[in-house]
Amino acid sequence: MSRSAARLSARLQIAFSSASLVFGLAAAVWFGPRMLVQSNATLRFEPVPAVVESIAVRERSRSKGPTRYDVDIAFRYEVDGQSHVGTTWRVGGSPSSARREKIAELVARHPVGSAIDVLVDPEDASVAVVERGGSDGAWLLILMGCFFGGLGALGVRHGLRRFADTAKEVPAGTAT
Repeated sequence: MSRSAARLSARLQIAFSSASLVFGLAAAVWFGPRMLVQSNATLRFEPVPAVVESIAVRERSRSKGPTRYDVDIAFRYEVDGQSHVGTTWRVGGSPSSARREKIAELVARHPVGSAIDVLVDPEDASVAVVERGGSDGAWLLILMGCFFGGLGALGVRHGLRRFADTAKEVPAGTAT
């Protein structure tokens, strides 16, 4: 490989590894902990009666892997005489599965017009969820962020060494 090609290759490695480092650290240090705080906040939410306004199974086709099925829900509840509409099942998203029957069963348990208890933030009545928690997704985000951030850091380190080594190489045809 020529010196210029080796330098370009090292620069590309540094660039892609830097992106992995930045996105991994963002997931591990910002998005994951933020989601964890939000999911833990639901532990202090108060139960309030609500009525299911709509509920459906949503299909998510993917280019690779099995099709996923999610629950889309809308519910109406009232706090201090104010009516609110919520659409959040839990922090981090709605229940999801590769098995349509599993999600369809969940939807069948909450038909439109049925009464359910939702959990409302006592400090902001416009925030409500059907289920507490959601921290499993936050922990996964933190762990994956650490993994890809670490991988990116190693890639940057290796790329910098490769780049430095190309500067030390003696061009062909020169005496040593």
